[in-house]
Amino acid sequence: MGGLYGVASGSLFFGESMFSLQSNASKIATIALARQLQRWGYRLTDCQIPSEHLASLGAQEITRADFQDMLLRYGHSGGKNGPWTMEPDILEC
Repeated sequence: MGGLYGVASGSLFFGESMFSLQSNASKIATIALARQLQRWGYRLTDCQIPSEHLASLGAQEITRADFQDMLLRYGHSGGKNGPWTMEPDILEC
């Protein structure tokens, strides 16, 4: 019903696009992805363009200097190797 896609490098994830056929479906997909990335030890999800929609999910802007530092520190290490399979309890409260 909705989702998002992007590119991972090291322990950083760069969101490219969100889509939905049902209202708020992309929000649910974003929350599920964020929880899964946390479990895998990812350090940053880059949303690229700030919006009220992303802010409602907890997104925060960082400075260019902080972003560049994260690229250097985490862009080439860590991350998930192999298939990206969601854990079944990822959306349980």
